[in-house]
Amino acid sequence: MNPLLRLICSLLVLSLVVGCNGEESASPDEAAPQPLSAENNGAEVANGAPARRTTAEDVDSLFRRLDLHGGFSTFLMGMTITNSTDEFSEDEEYTFFVPDDDAFHALLEDDEFENLLRKEQHQRLREILFHHVLDGRFAVDELEPGEYQTMSGASIEITMEDGEVFYGHAGVTDTDYRAANGIFHVLDEVVLPAE
Repeated sequence: MNPLLRLICSLLVLSLVVGCNGEESASPDEAAPQPLSAENNGAEVANGAPARRTTAEDVDSLFRRLDLHGGFSTFLMGMTITNSTDEFSEDEEYTFFVPDDDAFHALLEDDEFENLLRKEQHQRLREILFHHVLDGRFAVDELEPGEYQTMSGASIEITMEDGEVFYGHAGVTDTDYRAANGIFHVLDEVVLPAE
């Protein structure tokens, strides 16, 4: 990636984290978010009744969790430069199907992503990013095969085959990272909505 573009990406991600959370970026000592499991989502028993533990996943926003996890700076940069982060309320829940940085870099080969960074293309970039967001919280085991309405206004087909989940043509490679205002899953490709 162009060194100037890399610097701009880093600064935008930092401003996103500080702007959305009023906190500094994560220190290297902070642990990356973990998927739901018996270990990190278990309940402690108090007085014979299960009690839910409060964790960072319960208080951090989706954007903060993505930043802590790492590998999603391109998605976060896109949300920042299109001024889209403010549209995700802390009082609502969302499901992000987030392409990792490698998936976005595959678009760079055709110069498509660099073209989307131009101001006159921000509406198209916003549509692409919102095509990866569902309104509501959906863990993978709660999803049913079928069509879902994305926040871009277009629909997406979610399919399941041989134990694998597909968001459109993209494979879901990692799942169920919780945040205070939703959950995110990782994709191996960017899914472009029809123009």
